[in-house]
Amino acid sequence: MVFIKALPNSIMLVNLDNVAMFVLQLGSATFLLTEPVISAMTTGAATHVIYAYVFENIKSVRLEALLLSLLSIVVLVLVKELNEQFKRKIKIVLPVDLVLIIAASFTCYCTNMENTYGLEVVGHIPKGIPPPRAPPMNILSAVITEAFGVALVGYVASLALAQGSAKKFKYSVDDNQEFLAHGLSNVIPSFFFCIPSAAAMGRTAVLYSTGAKTQVACLISCIFILIVIYAIGPLLYWLPMCVLASIIVVGLKGMLIQFRDLKKYWNVDKLDWGIWVSTYIFTICFAANVGLLFGVVCTIAIVIGRFPRAKTLSIKNMKEMEFKVKTEMDDGRRWERNGRHKLNINSIIQWLLEVRESKPGKIVQLQENEIRGLCLKFGEIFHCQPILLKLEAPLKICGDIHGQYYDLLRLFEYGVFLPESNYLFLGDYSLETICLLLPYKTKYSENVFLLRGNHECASINRIYGFYDECKRRYNIKLWKTFTDCFNCLPIAAIMDEKIFCCHGDQGLLCDLLWSDPDKDVLGWVENDRGVSFTFGEVVAKFLHKYDLDLICRAYQVVEDGYKFFAKRQLVTLFSASNCCGGFDNAGAMMSETLQQVKIISINNPLVFLNVKKFHADLMNIIQKENTSNQPLDEIS
Repeated sequence: MVFIKALPNSIMLVNLDNVAMFVLQLGSATFLLTEPVISAMTTGAATHVIYAYVFENIKSVRLEALLLSLLSIVVLVLVKELNEQFKRKIKIVLPVDLVLIIAASFTCYCTNMENTYGLEVVGHIPKGIPPPRAPPMNILSAVITEAFGVALVGYVASLALAQGSAKKFKYSVDDNQEFLAHGLSNVIPSFFFCIPSAAAMGRTAVLYSTGAKTQVACLISCIFILIVIYAIGPLLYWLPMCVLASIIVVGLKGMLIQFRDLKKYWNVDKLDWGIWVSTYIFTICFAANVGLLFGVVCTIAIVIGRFPRAKTLSIKNMKEMEFKVKTEMDDGRRWERNGRHKLNINSIIQWLLEVRESKPGKIVQLQENEIRGLCLKFGEIFHCQPILLKLEAPLKICGDIHGQYYDLLRLFEYGVFLPESNYLFLGDYSLETICLLLPYKTKYSENVFLLRGNHECASINRIYGFYDECKRRYNIKLWKTFTDCFNCLPIAAIMDEKIFCCHGDQGLLCDLLWSDPDKDVLGWVENDRGVSFTFGEVVAKFLHKYDLDLICRAYQVVEDGYKFFAKRQLVTLFSASNCCGGFDNAGAMMSETLQQVKIISINNPLVFLNVKKFHADLMNIIQKENTSNQPLDEIS
């Protein structure tokens, strides 16, 4: 009864705590809530829920309840795993929790398990919502500490899920505004004896799997809850408590599997591993808020300890560089706003694709102001993207293109033009190809992704033709605009957290863009190119350390357009067929779907003079490839 009386006070204090933290702008301090701290705290809280009740009730356990609980857990885990494994093949996922509740309640009612075996059941559930009452003020001081802990832990759990959703669906989260949202959402419930609200990992996962995008999904859930409260609640009288507990335990699986993070932290940073373990121990030994506080203190201590030894990079004339970038962007916005030579992306793309219907040449050359406008838009897009992209299937991955415009069109013909397909290009672009990819990226920013190659370095493309091409067709100033644009490109991408994609400069960037594999090398040796290294067996170590399956890179000319290395743990893609007219090589493209990853080798592209002949020849090529032994390799 003390807990029931204190519940409204707890909710009211949770509300006040969240609003107070919003007013104090404490959301800016959430950078201290690092991933190891949050992961360990939520895992420890889930563990605490299980073992606390086990030790509390182990002396009064009944064999019948234990067997029924084990059976329920086995059924729940088995069916959920089958649902997860075959979710792409079945349209309707079996609601095993609901089926188990109905089956257990019906069986208990028919066999009178409550009296026959002494099983504890849920019992009477009052219909409707209780009348509102003001929280009793006389016990307010007794729950203030617990309320603060509930507010903080609920906020952290909700923020972790919100940030995960933001990363998945590419939007931003205001950490401070989350405090206000949590505080206001608990105002009315405090008068109805409701528990404090917070995000639920299991419910969020269900919403992901069902494709929910808006709050309408929550509205539908609320309607079903009202139906249960007013109509179905009394029917749950015979639901065994052990079955209900089993559903809760299985629901905590999403938190418990975070134990797998220990391997990642051990391989990446031993200090993060230590923070995870210590935060977890404090959480299960004391409470979630104590474990969270300990993890934050450890994080602060490590930051202070590392600060004097931090490596810094001094960039001269930073203010002048920032002013230059800001001025160019402002000029681009003003140029569009005033309506002078306003960019029409659709017309530019259509103009560039007209080469498919006519002879190649300067017929599709863009004007200088159009290219500069595209570069400015391009820079704005890439300033908002991380240097390491995290992408998901389905996706087509293409290697080096260089200046072979018809190869680029051929890749689009094979893989279907945007936006019906998504593309990732691994670098090395020339003037013609980048002029088509720029408007595509501007129009379909979430469908096409460009990485930086070694030729996107000013010192390299000045030697290998890009500088001369810009100077001959336009001017040196446009080349400098392209250089600023290339400096914004990301340098690597991770596909579905299992495939690492990359394609000079100095240090790490040089290794990502210039290094080559060698089957006869065990570790690292000097590269014959005169820059970076060649590598061998370290591929397997890299994949194991970061829990990856495959490295996909470009850069080297290979005969079939693709070549495997290191026991099929690394693949080289090269998409420019008959490169520079001096190599009799095919081009290749890797296609990743939800079911499989396959690599398609493409023959030298043809130049079509008109649309009718283009479609006729294309159909003949496809028919021949279907009946011939076209190089095709599938990665399991």
